[in-house]
Amino acid sequence: MCGIAGICRLDGQPLNEDARAHVRAMTDVITYRGPDGSGIWQEGPVSLGHRRLSIIDLSGGSQPMQDVDGELCIVFNGEIYNFAELRQELLQAGARFHSSHSDTEVILQAYRVWGTDCLQRFDGMFAFALWDAPRRRLFCARDRFGKKPFFYTLQQGSLFFGSELNCLAAVPGLELTLDPQAVMRYLAYEYVPTPDTMYREAKSLPPSHWLLVEDGRLSIRRYWDLPPADEDDRRSEADICADVHELLTRAVGRRMVSDVPLGVFLSGGIDSPVSSYMIAKRGVKLEMVHFFSPPYTSDAAKEKVLELAKLLVPWCGRLTVQIVPFTEIQEEIRRNCPEEFFTLIMRRFMMRISQRVAEQVKAKALVTGENLGQVASQTMEALRVTEDVVDLPVLRPLIGLDKEEIVRLSRKIGTFDTSILPYEDCCTVFTPRHPRTKPNLEEVREAEAALDIEGLIDRAMTNREFVRIKF
Repeated sequence: MCGIAGICRLDGQPLNEDARAHVRAMTDVITYRGPDGSGIWQEGPVSLGHRRLSIIDLSGGSQPMQDVDGELCIVFNGEIYNFAELRQELLQAGARFHSSHSDTEVILQAYRVWGTDCLQRFDGMFAFALWDAPRRRLFCARDRFGKKPFFYTLQQGSLFFGSELNCLAAVPGLELTLDPQAVMRYLAYEYVPTPDTMYREAKSLPPSHWLLVEDGRLSIRRYWDLPPADEDDRRSEADICADVHELLTRAVGRRMVSDVPLGVFLSGGIDSPVSSYMIAKRGVKLEMVHFFSPPYTSDAAKEKVLELAKLLVPWCGRLTVQIVPFTEIQEEIRRNCPEEFFTLIMRRFMMRISQRVAEQVKAKALVTGENLGQVASQTMEALRVTEDVVDLPVLRPLIGLDKEEIVRLSRKIGTFDTSILPYEDCCTVFTPRHPRTKPNLEEVREAEAALDIEGLIDRAMTNREFVRIKF
């Protein structure tokens, strides 16, 4: 994820240097959203700030970004999944680009060619603010389902906005008072319904809406709505299932575009090699992690994992398997923690170690082989407890596939006969034996307190075995 922030005067008069300092403070409080870089751009009545997490266009793509003519400037948080197709269409329309691989620049040129209607063409998750110097207007928008946040307040004759409410709270002199009604809604619903926030003076831009500052006025409009169901739809249940499967597969594929490595769990079962294949065939470098835990896992199981990795090399070009010893951690958990938390704490350790590996190789996401059935068998609370220990996003490429489709793909890439069957022969993150289905996060943390977490992780990392496999 990235983070954006900014200020825009409604009267069009130039901002002073204090505004730059305020935007710097707004982006500093969300450094964790974008540890790879930051930038501030200020001109006339607008100041834009950005924190960057680099996933696409590593050498370019820095923000705030201007177009080739210097007339437009944008800060953008998110990803446009169909940017490559849009770029080709824009080139045919005469658009010019600095970069060949930046979805941010595609937004700039899409706005130049199609205006605010560009939003109808974007397939992605986004929140952005775009300054249009010739028209003297600020154009902001949020994606259709609101995956990316956009908060704002209108005070002191200016619009202040950011990816988090903390951005607004970082500006000296802004009035932000707690709204008791919002607190009551939060306690009732566990969230504050849009457009309200915890502060009376701050709002959240609703999903599927754009915000425009022009001619001293602020206007907000909806640009998309969920289409009504087709009452004349005569498709069979099988046809509907096939269409949903196609849409899910396509959606997952679009989310696998990356210019950085991804950390992959390679358990040795059927699922994780297929998950790896779905990512590798898109040219993404893989760094694989296998947890080896004798006597719970056999030497034969480890050899099977390496055989699977060799079978994946034609799709990857090359890859590295990091074999992490896990027996000591399992034994420490078994001796010191309640049995009902054993699987959850084991998963949390695997997540921690995998994030440590990912950070070392500069990977920006973790990939699991979970399919829809495996996710459905866990409660959302169990997933939240498992992922509480990692900051990186966790991707699940198989979420749209049923078991038959996974087996078919496994046979296609030649890994089915090599995969370990049954699963119990392999120590894997997502095959629990005694899970706690509705765990309490604080109870799990309290149970973990009996363990030397960092010491166990450090020893496991020190004793890793690296196996590099080339095509």
